[in-house]
Amino acid sequence: AQAGSDGVLALGGRRPGAQARVLACGGQGEWLALADTPEDLQGDREIVFEAVKATGGRALGYAADELKNDREIVLEAVKSGGYTLERAARAIKGDHEIVLEAVRTHGRALKHVAPALKNVREIVLEAIKSDGYALEHTARELKGDREIVVEAVKSRGCALKYAAYAFKNDRDIMLEAVKSDGHALEHAARAFKGDREIVLEAVKSSGSALEFVADAFKGDREIVLEAVKSNGFALELVADAFKGDREIVLEAVKAVAKLASGQGEPRLVFGGQALQFAACSIRGDRDVALEAVKSDGRALQHVAIALKGDREIVFEAVRANGNALEHAAREFKRDREIVLEAVKSNARALQYAADELKGDREVVLEAVKKDAAGGFEYSTSCWRDNSVLEFAADALRGDREIVVAAVRGRGSDLWEAAVALKNDREIVLEALAQQGQAFQDADAFTRELILRDVRGEHNTVRQEGTAMMHASEALRCDPGFVLMALRQHGLALRDVAPELKSNRVLVREAVRRDRAALEFAHADLQDDPELQPECVWANRIASEGAAAPTVTVGPAARMPEGGIEVAVSSSGGVTAELQFEEGATMGDLAIAAIACFGFEGDTVHLHASGDGVRPLDVARPLIHLVPAGLESKALAQG
Repeated sequence: AQAGSDGVLALGGRRPGAQARVLACGGQGEWLALADTPEDLQGDREIVFEAVKATGGRALGYAADELKNDREIVLEAVKSGGYTLERAARAIKGDHEIVLEAVRTHGRALKHVAPALKNVREIVLEAIKSDGYALEHTARELKGDREIVVEAVKSRGCALKYAAYAFKNDRDIMLEAVKSDGHALEHAARAFKGDREIVLEAVKSSGSALEFVADAFKGDREIVLEAVKSNGFALELVADAFKGDREIVLEAVKAVAKLASGQGEPRLVFGGQALQFAACSIRGDRDVALEAVKSDGRALQHVAIALKGDREIVFEAVRANGNALEHAAREFKRDREIVLEAVKSNARALQYAADELKGDREVVLEAVKKDAAGGFEYSTSCWRDNSVLEFAADALRGDREIVVAAVRGRGSDLWEAAVALKNDREIVLEALAQQGQAFQDADAFTRELILRDVRGEHNTVRQEGTAMMHASEALRCDPGFVLMALRQHGLALRDVAPELKSNRVLVREAVRRDRAALEFAHADLQDDPELQPECVWANRIASEGAAAPTVTVGPAARMPEGGIEVAVSSSGGVTAELQFEEGATMGDLAIAAIACFGFEGDTVHLHASGDGVRPLDVARPLIHLVPAGLESKALAQG
């Protein structure tokens, strides 16, 4: 196997790590890879084309200006995501074919096309079919084209607001609009807000459109019933007489249940229940209350006080939403069965339990397991939310099983663990593994939010740093443990002992895990060429202790035609002779060995003359492996 003979090997040997990484990018999770490359690579046509294909066009925004004017590249970008037309050069925005492709996949890309093309009927019709709101960006004369306006309101009823004024008085168009979206009634001529047929169609489509109807219809039972069936929150808008109508309130409650299950009109009012708008007499109706809490336990807040002491109602409420425990009568916060049901539904319901149940091992363990099973989302992230352990009794914060379960779901829960467990190597590594994986899995925007937290750009200590910050001082000063920790979460470099931030081996390991970790290294190392992310990622030599295959480097000799021949063997006993140019390095040997033996990973341990080769030896010339005067077999035979 000769270095450079294989496509993958040639890529690794010919291109710097940043280039290889961008070309290997196969998913949108790494769409910012192009943004992080040097400017000269952002002008490399092959790299940009591959990045654009791999990222649904998003990478176009980080290409060099001249490539934003490259017709083939821009066409590839807009086929996947028409919105990327915004990033293209001005001249391209006047290209009929490219614009047509863009508006087919993203109608509102019409906003970014050249003014002359906003008057081209074919382009506008394609945009409108994709998204009726594209009507906003069409030329004025086409906003008066009946066919175009009808297409727009069929797709998006509220696109009516961008149509020529005459169409807001057109009854047929108005009917089409409210059938698509009842809120289009807001943009109708006043006469239509008093047109019973139009109003009925509007509230069937969107119950909350009741806000825009003539006052007389808010007292029309048929219209009110249709409105609350579509959106239970429309109960807020009806005449007071209907807020005490049992049938209407029940229909509203049932509609909210559909919203909770993802059916019906999208929820436009947050943080409340339809029951809150009902008359007091209805809030004390047991059947209505039971129906409401089954759909969303938080409705317990709005039932009559007497019903908050009804065990069946409270049980159904916490089953639907554990946090409903907050609004239950005091005796139920001491009811073990009800509290267990609450934490199974929502782990943070533990905070509303009576103190004796916060010290109940089964209850707390159920809560932390539920929290861990919830997965990572930054809006309720392992950095920002309160820890479930915070609500547990002090004694249980020293329970190893509970703490392990907690940090596996939320690494920062280590903050709440007992001091002794902050010196437990396994627990600290589990916490860092959770945070490290969460950072790796996050999109680019969320990664930046996490980085801001790690840097300490928020106001509370809890949001600062990584789980390593809460580990014992002994662990933070232990180079061997820190190496293992950085393999889990590179950003933990921020929180290790200051003297270890000057250790090049540790800094390299951190950067290999998370490229952003370099900013937490000692200032003297931040400009070290060998520790820059593109160099670290291109380095295929594994660190000591890393999980990677091993290759033994045997005899090396000069070749008669020039260059160096190196014998290598895998741990499985397979041998090969690799050939390199005169200036090749240990880094080139690692890349060639991975390709030669077909290893699945991207790093390899090299052993030469019985000693391990370190990653920092990546630039060491292979010529040092050749004993003075030794020639290859081919040369000797010649």
